[in-house]
Amino acid sequence: RVEEMGGRVYVPPEGSGGTSRVMYIDGNGNQYGLAMSRSLGDWEAGRLGVIPDPIVDVVKISDIIASHMNADGSCTVEEDGSSSCAAKISEADVKLFAVSATDGLIDYVSLEAIANHVAMGLFEEEGEGELHLLNACEDLIMAAAKGWHDHRGGRYRDDIAIAASVISS
Repeated sequence: RVEEMGGRVYVPPEGSGGTSRVMYIDGNGNQYGLAMSRSLGDWEAGRLGVIPDPIVDVVKISDIIASHMNADGSCTVEEDGSSSCAAKISEADVKLFAVSATDGLIDYVSLEAIANHVAMGLFEEEGEGELHLLNACEDLIMAAAKGWHDHRGGRYRDDIAIAASVISS
């Protein structure tokens, strides 16, 4: 993509320890090398195939809360006599959080796995395993790093980053 748009990709010699870079010249004639092909907000390099636009999902928090408040506390009895009850869920029971992650993580860890693991790190009560958010994020980064290592034979790994925060409703 970068070369198709007139950019140049520098690939260092095998074993040199260097990283591939997108090379470009700015409006002042200065040459730069960018060690990635996505750089949020880097419109100058965007002319050369570097992607300056983030992928953003916009959601209505009220819709998320409403979709998780379906349980009414009712119980059902099956033909075999077993029963199950759904706990009544109030708005206070719904916990919201946001995650920002690089494609290096999302390429090898599903969005559902990311959400579940971050939620455990943010909201588990003491004594329930006590997974701290930093450990949850580290677990996800290590899982993605393993995916990259297994897929690329340890020769390349994209950047892997994640940030999470609780949202007050």
